[in-house]
Amino acid sequence: MIPMVAAWGGHDKLACGYRDGQVILWDIQAALTKPGSGPSDFRDFIICSMYTNHSAVRDIAWHGIDDPQFFSTCGNDGLVQLVQWRDPHNVRHYARVRIYTMAWPGYSDCFWFIDGENVMRGGSASVSFEKSQIRKCVSGLAISRSIAGSELHPFIAVSATDGYLKVVNPIGSLRLRDT
Repeated sequence: MIPMVAAWGGHDKLACGYRDGQVILWDIQAALTKPGSGPSDFRDFIICSMYTNHSAVRDIAWHGIDDPQFFSTCGNDGLVQLVQWRDPHNVRHYARVRIYTMAWPGYSDCFWFIDGENVMRGGSASVSFEKSQIRKCVSGLAISRSIAGSELHPFIAVSATDGYLKVVNPIGSLRLRDT
């Protein structure tokens, strides 16, 4: 199995998404600190393994910095899955939208994604997809390939194939619209 995408969950966990829709969580801290660990016993460091998507996992986004409890995945099948890694087989299906990449900063319950229409949208992880308002924040003419958020500020950066880097404060723009 060859991983399609990998994402760090704090300093000690690594989530790898595979072509068949499987996500494997690895305990990297144990792998680095266990004496005598070699390449033959790599299965000892698997925290859990789960199938989150019906096709290849395109992106994984963790929620939090120090010891994140939740992560989300998006796949070629269009599903966004929200997972608590301590209960990995209770996967919450959030959306069936073509999503290419996503970010889930720890300062709020909103996760942000680039959809098939090349628009950055946000949704709330605390309510179901049917009840959540999907917020449109950034649109562009070129294909957006990457989205990044920080735990330390509310800005989201989106890079596009036309060379533009768009930085937005989606939380601030929501507050301005509400007043």
